[in-house]
Amino acid sequence: MAHPIPTFETDDEWASYVEGELRVALPTDWRCLRSIPPDGAAATWEILPGADPDDWFGIEMPPGAKNFIIFCGNTDAGIGGPHLLAQQARVVPRLGLRLHPLRDVLKWVFTNCPPNMRGLS
Repeated sequence: MAHPIPTFETDDEWASYVEGELRVALPTDWRCLRSIPPDGAAATWEILPGADPDDWFGIEMPPGAKNFIIFCGNTDAGIGGPHLLAQQARVVPRLGLRLHPLRDVLKWVFTNCPPNMRGLS
């Protein structure tokens, strides 16, 4: 079933949309921290799925909101190297929202993908 694609003109409107979708998608005991970007930078959210602050999911919305990037399954384990720069992520194209609302995609990621883990090295 097709859904109407949200049509927002500004990054702030898209960010408000993401926050509304997060309110629906997150379990009640999870926390969400938003970073307010300087002009021209990506809006970001850090999702903490439990009591351990070293487990987290990241969401990034680059300016222009063509895609949403959901970071998951990354660690800081090992000695610094290129593997730490090549981050694993799920990319959600804005046009894909006509198939599924962002809340459904977020719920799927939070259920089926491992969180990022820091503090391992």
